[in-house]
Amino acid sequence: MVVSAGLGTPLALLGCVGIPLLPCLLLLHQRGHLDSPDVKRRLAFLFCSYRSVPANLCLGLLCAASYQLLFSIAKDCLSAKLLKV
Repeated sequence: MVVSAGLGTPLALLGCVGIPLLPCLLLLHQRGHLDSPDVKRRLAFLFCSYRSVPANLCLGLLCAASYQLLFSIAKDCLSAKLLKV
């Protein structure tokens, strides 16, 4: 338990905060020169994988993920209550 908390917390912070923060810091560092072709060429990797996705699809996926999370929490709570009885 202690080992998983000791490894899990920093890795979760790195994954959830560090990875999204890296492109932000790169863009902030070059914010005065974003119009230059050299900077556009060097930072193009940040945006080359994006493509337009309909907003309805994103909203539908978010709702599906929310329902899945809600049902898994409810299932865990019910199974915990059943085990205590």
